Formats: sequence, C-alpha cells, structure tokens
Amino acid sequence: MKKIYIFFSVILPLLVSAQINKYQPLLSDNASWNIRIEGSCSIGSVIKEHSFILTNDTLINNMTYKKLEIPYVLVKLDEGYCSNTPTPGYKGAIREDTTLRKVFYIPNDSSAEEVLYDFNLSIGDTVKGLMVFPSYENDDAYIINAIDSILIDGNYHKRWKVGLKSHSNGISNIIEGVGLVEGFIAPIIPNKIAYDAPSSIIMCVSKNNKIIYSASSNNCAIITSINKRELSLSDVNIYPNPFNTSVDLNSEQLIYSLQLFNIKGQKIKEAKINAKTYQWELDVEAGVYFIKLIKHNGESAMKKLIKY
Repeated sequence: MKKIYIFFSVILPLLVSAQINKYQPLLSDNASWNIRIEGSCSIGSVIKEHSFILTNDTLINNMTYKKLEIPYVLVKLDEGYCSNTPTPGYKGAIREDTTLRKVFYIPNDSSAEEVLYDFNLSIGDTVKGLMVFPSYENDDAYIINAIDSILIDGNYHKRWKVGLKSHSNGISNIIEGVGLVEGFIAPIIPNKIAYDAPSSIIMCVSKNNKIIYSASSNNCAIITSINKRELSLSDVNIYPNPFNTSVDLNSEQLIYSLQLFNIKGQKIKEAKINAKTYQWELDVEAGVYFIKLIKHNGESAMKKLIKY
C-alpha cells in the first residue's frame, strides 16, 4: 500500500502538471463567442448581445487568417446614445500560431497585424498590444498579478489575472482557449476610468456545437436576426459540417421544416420535411450559413453550417 501511495503521490502531480502545460488553442472552425454589452455611458444606457464567429479563410501577406464577423446585434435596451457599441459585419482577420502560443489580429480599419493574445506571459510580465486600453499605454502598465488554471470541458486551461502596476487589485482575467472574459477583442478597461462605453462580458463560448465555457448563459446558439436563442435542439445531429453538396439530418424529434440563411440573415432555401431524418441537397457557394430547424409547435433552433 505504501508503494502504491508513493507512486500516485509522485505520478499524479506530474500528470496534472503536463495537462496544465498542454496548450489549449483559442481558434477553431466552428468556434463562436457570445458577448453581452450592458451599462450606462455619458448620455444613455444600453443592453446588447451579439456573437463573434469565424468565417472563411483569407490570405494576407502570405499568411492565412480567419475572418472575424458579427452576424447580428440583438438590442434589448438602447436609450440615449452610447458610442463604441458593436455593429454587425466584418470585424477583422485573426490567426493563431500554436507553436508561439500567440493570437494575431488585423482590425477591419487597419492593415497592420497586432498581437491580440500572448499566452506565454509570466507573473510580473507587462501586458501589451490590443488588450491595453489606449490611455494606459504609456501611463500605467498592465501586469500579470497571478496565474492559475481552471477545468473546462475536461481540460485544464491556464488563467492569467491582470492588474495595474499602480495597485494590486485584479481588473480582469484572460483564459487560454476562451480569451479575455470582458469581450474577446475588447480592451481591458479599469473601473476607475470614466469612459463613454458600457461594460462587456463573454456570456459563453461554443466549439463544434458544444459549450466549453459559460459565465451567464446555458444557451450558446449564435445570435442572428432569425433566432431568439430560446430553444436548443441538442438531440439533433447535422452532418457533415463543413459540407460539400449535402447535409444529413438525424433528430429524435419530428422536424416540420428547414430553412437556410446566409451570413446577412437572408433566407435562401427552405424545405418542408415533416420527418426525423432527411438528406438536404444544398447547391450554394462556399461560405458560412445558418440552418433553422422548425417544429410543428413553432419552436425552432439555429445551427451554423460551413460550405467548403
């Protein structure tokens, strides 16, 4: 028994350490981030929700990037006028170097690549790049106060706790494989700054149609103009995805009809199937689409499809 105890007391910490040090990538073809923007600004209040999604590959300076887009912004409250709130459309190009453990980003209003995330930082290191709020770039450094790990979907993800050099209080967290909890590509804004923008937060992150991180939502369907995110058809399987010429539907529930929408929210195809299984031939151009599944009682759900 003593030998077994010694074995596990030595081996288990090594296994856990190896798992923690294994890099958890941020980007994948079917990844999406649901964001909530809420709060007051100088002349109004706002509550908005939207998704960040990755769409087609694009080649810039001989490097392959994913296009980052917001399909739709769901407005729940918009009183007065708050600047710096999101709008739908193309938001830039993003790529990840898993060897360097860095994520690079070209904003939609720029042609220059910048570091969005550096997942190599140690305690005491200075945070640089797009995470830094502009007025603090030369004023008060952002530093890593602490590093720990959290268990997400069966894997340990490192978490960096960020603070200001001028005081030790933490102001935000960056999680490997998830991003900045304040909104993925939003800068870290210290609470003491009077800034004409409400706060933002990642509600949830989904990869391959599975929620891997949730802060405030158990439904991580992509937010579009054609869904309300009330229903999650977890027992529906649509494959292959990405697809070439057709997709197969396999559901435990009876599906009345299918609708296909493009990235702009325009309905381009529809099929009344009244079945649990169905093969849908889709002669469409390469890109990102949304398939809407509708039951007889009107309940519906959305899933993202990629045509290659």
